[in-house]
Amino acid sequence: MKNFICIVVTSFFVLGATAQQPPPIKYYRGLEVHIAPTKVSYDQGETLKFRVEFHNEGPRSIRIGKSVATGTEAPFRLSIKIIDSHGHLILGPPPDRAELPCVDLRERVPHDLVFWVDLAPGATFATNLIVASRSLQNANPGLYKIRGHYRSYGMIIGGHCIDFPGTQDDTLLNGTSTGAEWKGELDTNEVTIHIANSTKSPSY
Repeated sequence: MKNFICIVVTSFFVLGATAQQPPPIKYYRGLEVHIAPTKVSYDQGETLKFRVEFHNEGPRSIRIGKSVATGTEAPFRLSIKIIDSHGHLILGPPPDRAELPCVDLRERVPHDLVFWVDLAPGATFATNLIVASRSLQNANPGLYKIRGHYRSYGMIIGGHCIDFPGTQDDTLLNGTSTGAEWKGELDTNEVTIHIANSTKSPSY
């Protein structure tokens, strides 16, 4: 019998009388980030897919990155940590790079945003995140907790690149920032993975 992975948002999954509640979500500089699985069950070793929601809980409009990835080179990164029921780290993110990524996040047209999304107070923006979970191929049946950590470098011009194309292009905006691009890092909510028996074969 093969195993499959069921991902359930912690607040809707009853772990028993001894279960501990996850720490409350805190927002930083107006931003709050939530993750949720895009489907209920996953085969063992299958790629995990999450819906990521960004909420502006602050009093002012902010700009957030339009895309998100798990790689260390991503300017808008959402790293994932997986812990088993005994508190052992199953999957942890590699450390951030010491230098900025090689990108230029200025917009050529102020009202036709390519890299950023404007979030008014109270507004929400949603995107998807894909996480390879091969570290769970041989995971024993049980409970696993997932928590994300979002990090944005904010406005970048060139990063660590040398002679980055377009840095002298007059069609680019003059300033390095509109003053609203969000920069910082914060934790997401927590979701719980339940691994149970299955007759399905794992996908790679």
